[in-house]
This record gives sequence, C-alpha cells and structure tokens, in this order.
Amino acid sequence: MSEFSADRGTQHLLRGMAMGLIHAWRMQKLVSDARMAFDRGDTDFAAVFDIDGPGVTMKKIRKEIDLSVRAVEAAGWPCIGVRSFLAEIQIGFIRGD
Repeated sequence: MSEFSADRGTQHLLRGMAMGLIHAWRMQKLVSDARMAFDRGDTDFAAVFDIDGPGVTMKKIRKEIDLSVRAVEAAGWPCIGVRSFLAEIQIGFIRGD
C-alpha cells in the first residue's frame, strides 16, 4: 500500500479545502432549513453559530454573519437582529411575504 506524503503547504491547502467543504455543507443546510420552515408556515426562524475558538477574528465573524443573512433572506426571511451571547452568534429572522 502506498503512503501519501505531503509538504506543509500541501497539507495546509488540503485542510483548507476540507474546511471549505464543511462550510459549504453548513451553509446549504442553513438555507435548506430556512426553506423548510418557510414552506411549513413558521413565523420566525433563528440561526445560531458557535465561535470556534480564540483564533477567530471579528472580520471573519462579520463575514460569516453577512453571508448567512444574505442566504437566509433570499429564502424569504428578513433579518430582524443579530446578537452575541458568550461564544455564539444568534441571528433572528421573521417571515416575509
């Protein structure tokens, strides 16, 4: 059996690709959940994100909030507020008609 050996740059790239796939899956699931709630007739929807660790910058957090808000608003849910609580971000939406 052959063993795969990669230099540090390649390892970093592969780790980044895996994180990108996980992020894409999470965004797809968020939008899917928002659409299901809208189709079900729910009047509100909430998204909650954990902040993964001390290395996460406010710039990255704001970028994730913006991406999430835009994606969920496109599914028919206007954003009514964003707040933080301990190590999580909570985003609230109400049904738009």
